[in-house]
Amino acid sequence: MIFDNWKASNDVKHLIWVYFIINYLLYLLYCCFFAVIATVALAFLLLPMCQYIIRPCSDGNKISFGICGRFTGAELLSFSLSVSIVCIWVLTGHWLLMDAMGMGLCVAFIAFVRLPSLKVSTLLLTGLLIYDVFWVFFSSYIFSTNVMVKVSFIKC
Repeated sequence: MIFDNWKASNDVKHLIWVYFIINYLLYLLYCCFFAVIATVALAFLLLPMCQYIIRPCSDGNKISFGICGRFTGAELLSFSLSVSIVCIWVLTGHWLLMDAMGMGLCVAFIAFVRLPSLKVSTLLLTGLLIYDVFWVFFSSYIFSTNVMVKVSFIKC
């Protein structure tokens, strides 16, 4: 009888460990996914500035990286700046870097997604506003804690 109880408690311990490992791995996967997407979006956002800075110093030749393709100096500079910003964000979790990455994602979204009409754009923005207001003001009534506040204090 004692052995059966010990085995049951051991199984419970294993289940708890599996839950925390899966929870941690999903969070790690989310951070990695966001870091990759933010790197590409920031590179897209910083490219015009890098082209303006490098234009006097460069002849516009592309540098070959074999299978990866050919890139200009401005593209390499913007990518290296965006990788640096994302790495510093991962290490520090500073809110200003998170805002810069969010701005890059917004600019990339606006550049890549073409909405067909003003009506669709208005409906999309209204839905996003309702979604945001719900999570900021009303999530505490359902989840007994404000989800936005809890998420904002998590470091990657």
